[in-house]
Amino acid sequence: MIFSGNTQRLYYQDFFLCEALTRIVRVEEDSIELDSTVAYPEGSGQECDQGAICLENGTLLRFIGVKKIYTRLAGLKEFPGLQVDGVIQHLVAEGDRPLLGGLEPGMPATMRIDVERRARLALSHTASHLLYLGIGKIRPDAIESTIGCHIKTDGARFDFSVQE
Repeated sequence: MIFSGNTQRLYYQDFFLCEALTRIVRVEEDSIELDSTVAYPEGSGQECDQGAICLENGTLLRFIGVKKIYTRLAGLKEFPGLQVDGVIQHLVAEGDRPLLGGLEPGMPATMRIDVERRARLALSHTASHLLYLGIGKIRPDAIESTIGCHIKTDGARFDFSVQE
């Protein structure tokens, strides 16, 4: 695959944006790259948005995964793993993949996210920050020993590696 550029992340401009006009940049056998997106990709332990991409002819393709590729590290000491730039791929639901054959780069589309899923993820994300603050007050050593987390629609989990 040849690097195609950067996907414009519209969610940085407006967190509440749930729909946007976009254009197809690349079509793979199981995914679509768009020139812009409102869908948060998976990252830092948080699950991604899901939704649909609708073409002008009414064809609807559901996307069930969103991931970042070709990113670079921001180089910030405070956030050593922070990734910026790169491409965002939208993984198309298996049942909709046969429709990918009719798509071409440059085709206009409208993308929409599942706003209820986004709201549940945002709630779990906020709750995880509050939990993390509480853990820091009671077990500051645990904060330095955080090895991962998982933020999903119905909860969140942190993983620690601490000695008793």
